[in-house]
Amino acid sequence: MRIKLKLLLVCLLLVLGTSGSPHAQFLASIPGPLGLDSSLRLEYLLGTQSLRSIDAGIAPAHGFLIQFDPKLAVVSGSVEWSPFPVASARFAGAISIVEPDMSAIRQRPGSSSATELDWQTRPEYGYWEVAGLYHLHSGGGYRFSMTAGYRQETWNYVGSLYAGGGDLTDRHTSRIPLVGLQTAMFFPWWKARFEVLGSPFMSRSVSLFMRPDSTAFEQRVELSSGGLIEFQCEGTVNVRPYCWLGLYGRFHYEELYGNSSGGTTTPVSWNYGDRFYARESFASVGLNFSLVY
Repeated sequence: MRIKLKLLLVCLLLVLGTSGSPHAQFLASIPGPLGLDSSLRLEYLLGTQSLRSIDAGIAPAHGFLIQFDPKLAVVSGSVEWSPFPVASARFAGAISIVEPDMSAIRQRPGSSSATELDWQTRPEYGYWEVAGLYHLHSGGGYRFSMTAGYRQETWNYVGSLYAGGGDLTDRHTSRIPLVGLQTAMFFPWWKARFEVLGSPFMSRSVSLFMRPDSTAFEQRVELSSGGLIEFQCEGTVNVRPYCWLGLYGRFHYEELYGNSSGGTTTPVSWNYGDRFYARESFASVGLNFSLVY
């Protein structure tokens, strides 16, 4: 945690320092469509994430269901560079910085619900993204664009038993090719952006590990059927030369189906079936600080 906070502080100092530095003045003096728009955001993210077995041959008492309801503080950022009037490149990323503990119920594999185990878990979240924008129309302060890119998103849940001992580690890694549409407005005193993104091609790998005592259980799941839809919006006002301050919001929803790919620790049988369904829904809202050249 201390390392993350130090990295955040360094990033803030670097971004704030560029607003009045000779480097920023040099960028502003370059002729032509440089078009550099950078944002630093502090967001509050909340939502729900679940994974369950849907194999018809497995009785409900022995089925599998995990559900997390994370509430995190996240720092995110993006840089959009427009070297040409008709195209831009965007680089973005995020990492969680305040991760409160959560309670998670996990059933011991092969047993009834009477032997459920109560775990104390801590979530960690992050992603990186690279994308390109093709501008269909620009003029009068408005810009309409098509977006395509790739995002890799990671959720980690690490925990231990409330009663003491034990080890729990869940890792969710999503690989997301994205397509979308964007509308952006830029005026002397304010600017705004609205974007819708989707992916019918995404996939997710889930690695589950639980060791409540001397016996360890593992399972891997590969989900590749389904997709996501996401909405983003931001609005900022000019507070000083090059600097803009405002709000940012995002809503993200996805559903995926897939199969078990094994991974059971011999000789213990996980026995939750072969078919799995994952659902994720979360929203985030926060402050957005931008530097525009």
